[in-house]
Amino acid sequence: MACGGAVASVYIDLTVVLYSYRFRLAETAVFTGLGLLSLALLVLTAFAVALLWSDISAAAKSLGAVGAVLALVVQFWYQQAYLPENTDIGIDYGVTVGTAAANGDYSLIPVTLTMENKSSVTALTLQSMVVVTAVHYAAKPGPGENPVTAPTLAVLQPIENASYLFPDSPYTKSFVVSAPKQDQALQISLQVDYARVPRLVLGGPLNGGHPLRKYPPLQHCQARYVTAYGWRIRESALRAFTTGDLVLYSYRCQSPARLVIDQNIAVGAATEPSATESELQAHFGTAHSTRQEVILIPRSSR
Repeated sequence: MACGGAVASVYIDLTVVLYSYRFRLAETAVFTGLGLLSLALLVLTAFAVALLWSDISAAAKSLGAVGAVLALVVQFWYQQAYLPENTDIGIDYGVTVGTAAANGDYSLIPVTLTMENKSSVTALTLQSMVVVTAVHYAAKPGPGENPVTAPTLAVLQPIENASYLFPDSPYTKSFVVSAPKQDQALQISLQVDYARVPRLVLGGPLNGGHPLRKYPPLQHCQARYVTAYGWRIRESALRAFTTGDLVLYSYRCQSPARLVIDQNIAVGAATEPSATESELQAHFGTAHSTRQEVILIPRSSR
């Protein structure tokens, strides 16, 4: 019993230290001390068992078979749990632009966006944004004149927050934009925030899935242009004890000068230090990807 208790204590203390040593120094010091005491108890227990080994029954010695079974369990865990949680996500993006249809002084242009998860694990989308701008190339730009003008035509969310992208299952989003007839091309910019499953598992959304009123502020974007959402992160009781109840916040900034998405992880609505936030994002494996293309607008010859 003493040996089992010591092993459990060492495991718990080691887990807390691994979760907190990079950003919870006080807890790290306390549980390091407790872990050393537990380790000392484990060593003393093992020494006592060694002295009494000759008196232990053959049945008890057969527990070595249990060790072999545990080794198989560890190997299974490595293949089924560790590798999926630590495999990088690879998402391929594709954009196609259909033939423009005349609509007075404007053209209606169909656009199709494709997202495909090429990795072996499921991706969880946290936030996404596609920005479509019109591009007009001046035939003879004057001195100091920019030959390309790019007014924004559309700002869309191509895939819902907290959606799953399963391996080798393409997701397609089609929409139509209206552009002045003189524009020759579309610039399409895509941003996606995502994480791998099961490394990050979201619980219930905050505020019933509606935009939040209270959240950690987003840097470099005025609050009136920010739309924020939040989800509780599902964690083990041990990790929740170590770090607190964590929340993932997802942002959309739609200011005239800045169209971006972002996300962070914090305890409640408090703003974490940048180092802590970076460590939390690294632990849960959140990532940000971008794609930008300029595509000429196909027009009918008629």
